[in-house]
Amino acid sequence: MNTKGSHLSFIDDNFRMMVAEDIVSTDLTTLSDVDAVVTSVNNRLRHGSGVARTVSQLAGPAYDKACDRLLRARDQVPLTLGTAHLMTAGNLANQGVKYIVNACAMGYTPQKQVIPATFRTLTGAIMASLDEANNAGCESILIPLMCATSGGLSAVDAAKWTVETIYKWAAYSPGGSLKRVFFNGYDFRADQHNCYEQVWRDAMDLRMQPRQTKRYLELLQVARDELLRVDYLMPFSVNGLVIGNIDEALHAGGYS
Repeated sequence: MNTKGSHLSFIDDNFRMMVAEDIVSTDLTTLSDVDAVVTSVNNRLRHGSGVARTVSQLAGPAYDKACDRLLRARDQVPLTLGTAHLMTAGNLANQGVKYIVNACAMGYTPQKQVIPATFRTLTGAIMASLDEANNAGCESILIPLMCATSGGLSAVDAAKWTVETIYKWAAYSPGGSLKRVFFNGYDFRADQHNCYEQVWRDAMDLRMQPRQTKRYLELLQVARDELLRVDYLMPFSVNGLVIGNIDEALHAGGYS
């Protein structure tokens, strides 16, 4: 009996049941029947644009005050990249939303320079968001396309890594309260409907590609993450070796 194959089949089935086929294309004003809404925030909780700005406007003062309390509790220390924080839904509670989940995958330095999102920070923030919603007893969650363009990622990478993270979460968190994941296809920045819908569908198709293809993509993700650190313009080392390009990063990390 191939127990490994059976286990993988169970994970795939669990993942397919969890991820909704419908891509939600909405500006959130008509959103209903979703317990938690993930919003992409920066490490200083400045809701300047995109999803963060829209959620802040719709949730209102109660949500903004909760964000202020979070920073005060941290003595104004910026949020750690790759983390998530459960917040009040504010006015969105009128639409049935129970919580807003602040997912932090990018940020700014004290000099206001952008700290771009990476594979690790994005996947960490998504994983933490799922944990936060699940631990709060939520049954459904809405996830936007995080850090595309302004956060330093392409839409394809952001969607692909998000889908892969949900798959891994479903594999390691069976029996939780969270049963349904929706993707938001609405582009808050360009204010256009459906512009991310195909990106999400392409990411789902890629998740089901042969393992060899997925393994190659994983290697590229590792290399890209190493080369996009905060000091990515400076030489850095892996296992004591100075790294200058993707091939060297793969080799030093034991991936080639």
